[in-house]
Amino acid sequence: MLLAFFKLIILILPHCTLIYASSIATLAPIMVTAKKTAATLSSDQITAKEIRENQFERVTDAITQMPGIFVAQSGSLGQQTSVFIRGGNSDHTSVIIDGMNAIDPATGTFNFAGLGTEGASIVTVSRGAAVAEGRSDALSGAIEIETRRGQNSIDDTSKCDTKIEGGSHDTYSLESGVEGQGEKIDYHIRALRDASRGTVTTPTRFQMTPRQTRADPSDRISFVARTGMQLNENWRINMWNRMQRADDYSYSPITKNPAQHGVTQINFRRAEIEMKSSSYMQKAGYSFAETQRLNKSAYAPYDPSITTKGCINSFYFKNEMQLAKQYAVLAHLTSERQERLTQKQFELPFKNHVIHQTVGVGQKITPADMWHIELWGRWHHYTAFKHHYSAKAKTNYTIDATGTTIMASYGTGIRAPSLSQLYDFSSGNPNLKPEQAKGYDVGIEQNVIAKRIRAGTTYFKQDFDNLIVPVSVAPFIWQSRNINKAKTYGIESFIEAKLGEWHSFFDHTHNEKPSVTIRLEHTFLHAKDVSNNRQLRRRPMHKVAVTAIWQATELLSFGAGLVHYGKRADVDRVHYDQIYRSGPTMLRIFGSYHTTKQIEFFGRVENAGNSQAEYPDGYSMPGISVYGGIRFKLQ
Repeated sequence: MLLAFFKLIILILPHCTLIYASSIATLAPIMVTAKKTAATLSSDQITAKEIRENQFERVTDAITQMPGIFVAQSGSLGQQTSVFIRGGNSDHTSVIIDGMNAIDPATGTFNFAGLGTEGASIVTVSRGAAVAEGRSDALSGAIEIETRRGQNSIDDTSKCDTKIEGGSHDTYSLESGVEGQGEKIDYHIRALRDASRGTVTTPTRFQMTPRQTRADPSDRISFVARTGMQLNENWRINMWNRMQRADDYSYSPITKNPAQHGVTQINFRRAEIEMKSSSYMQKAGYSFAETQRLNKSAYAPYDPSITTKGCINSFYFKNEMQLAKQYAVLAHLTSERQERLTQKQFELPFKNHVIHQTVGVGQKITPADMWHIELWGRWHHYTAFKHHYSAKAKTNYTIDATGTTIMASYGTGIRAPSLSQLYDFSSGNPNLKPEQAKGYDVGIEQNVIAKRIRAGTTYFKQDFDNLIVPVSVAPFIWQSRNINKAKTYGIESFIEAKLGEWHSFFDHTHNEKPSVTIRLEHTFLHAKDVSNNRQLRRRPMHKVAVTAIWQATELLSFGAGLVHYGKRADVDRVHYDQIYRSGPTMLRIFGSYHTTKQIEFFGRVENAGNSQAEYPDGYSMPGISVYGGIRFKLQ
């Protein structure tokens, strides 16, 4: 633990030393206002401040309590983690990190197990097909993570911060970062190392040998950087870099050492030049996103190790022109080369690729001050099959006198088959068509009592067609085919109340008044597989989430969050039959105290109720865990 800490300090402190030793001219202090969390209709956002207050370590921690979101973790920390939005498949969720397509083109999915919140300025979750500036691969929704831009401290110098955390299951986390802003350059660099012995997630009914009660450990290293250079008043260069390695281990009931050792590495890089004026903005750039997965087996050569690598090389151009106060035109051009490399131990590598080109045109119209309309059309060309089209439209209208907002959206989308589904040696099918979806939602939000109470509800409906599933074509031989259809519909509702501000004995030395914020959310979901008229697996019909935060003083805060998943269909881990199980109820409690503005102590309890429910079937929820630590800043 100490060795890892010193490695982080060695990595970060040279930047701090150079910055303090230099005499860089700085701009006047910039007042930055965080974007307020938007829990309206089909979009939610959580800011860096909220991430820190709620002590969210993983992106899935931050989004679990949002409506329409269902997170399934197959084991303890670091194991396969999938996200389902509004009943769609996990590969119907688009993942965008710093503007880059983060989906692994080899598998068409994204494993959220190792995706942390370190360095994030905002996490945005958009639900439905009409999301993400016309992106059409988000059949059920999109999750976007944006790295924070470097800023100065109050006295115009760079600032460094370090967080040390430890807790149950031999878990530790070490994170350190530096950020600042000069006359022309801004930067934000952050590194993290965390590891855990893991928890036992094997249900009691499967614990037949002592080795089946062993925990599955995990280890993760992450590096995030964002830098920028302001060339002049109109021109700017932006660069992003994210590297991560996550190790996970799985034990077998008959072996002493881990039966499987998985290594997931991501390497994302993006460079962009931006030109901006009062009436138009243009961006052009290049991004490279690589995801590599290595599965090491203890049973080789009978079960050989496999390395799978997926790469996306992307060039893009974006243009937005404000033709009038009420009218703007947008255009996006993108060209992606997606590659897949599979290397099985003792065999030759297998490599293939596709080209995906898109042209998107959009309009933003403001017919009145409180009425906004956004329209998108998109043309897609794939080398694997012919071209396709998609369209999106959304609007919202606010009645200022009553504090009422009415919103609606409609969208169509397509998702191309993954390279494994197209070209896998054993199950690939080069004749596959893209999966398609169309959907709409309509909702209303109401503000009352000077916006201290907000409430809203949204109805949504989605149809999925040409879904790709493996089909048995001969004994022990499977092939991917477009044969399934699905329908989902439901209601997402929320109410948020700020219970006022009052004085208390906690507040006799501080100016800020205490406040309490409570938020209640409910999701009703009906997700059906049309081909067999069965409920889609791992989509609970009901989900309830409650969050309460008490800002006792400017320096002291407490909070709690509860998530309950209702009954859902699943697949039995032993006989592979469809079954129905009740979902877990997860309670987390957290709090923090600032001894000064530079030093903060924090702690939290995860799964405080020690729920042992299985979600998915065959994997119990990680047991009760307690964590605590310290965060300090150097300015």
